[in-house]
Amino acid sequence: MLLAISQIGGPLLVLIWGGAAWWLFAQDQQVWGGFMILWGVLVSMIDNFIKPWLIGFGVEMPMSLTILGVFGGFIAFGFLGLFIGPTLIAIVFTLFQAWRVALSGHPAAEVMRPAA
Repeated sequence: MLLAISQIGGPLLVLIWGGAAWWLFAQDQQVWGGFMILWGVLVSMIDNFIKPWLIGFGVEMPMSLTILGVFGGFIAFGFLGLFIGPTLIAIVFTLFQAWRVALSGHPAAEVMRPAA
């Protein structure tokens, strides 16, 4: 449980739900073992892919900055940093984009459009 909260040992969670599924299969509980594997894959997929996408959903910001904000925030502020880090990165990114617009004189829609 601590590994799931910390996000540092997230890939090691496969050992936990994989071990539980193995134990269920050894106890002749094939349905519950299969459910444990499906549930573990689903939760891992949500945690590793959908969560960073949702964190960066409100701002047109590169995914790498969002992930950097999550990890940097956790290292700097602990569990609360999972929320503070991406927020600070988004604020700095938005201010930097506004500063670029002010210096270049281009309309904001032209400069802030994400690269394809």
